[in-house]
Amino acid sequence: IGLVDPDPLRPPACLNLELSNEAVTEAERRREAAGGGVESFPLSRALYDVGCALLDNLFDERPIARFWFLEIIARIPYFA
Repeated sequence: IGLVDPDPLRPPACLNLELSNEAVTEAERRREAAGGGVESFPLSRALYDVGCALLDNLFDERPIARFWFLEIIARIPYFA
């Protein structure tokens, strides 16, 4: 089919990037604890948290699918 093993000396493998839902959540908690939070209506925050948890579970270990899903959602207003 033309698939080859990834070369560890070429991007993205050489960058040692790793997507971790837990690391993102922890970074968000640290940012908010340092005073970098955004004031919002509690219902809005709850919906945001549920949405994040849903995305984390639906697209776990599938960063490209997650990116395209969010890209489509972001473009919906242009088509409305």
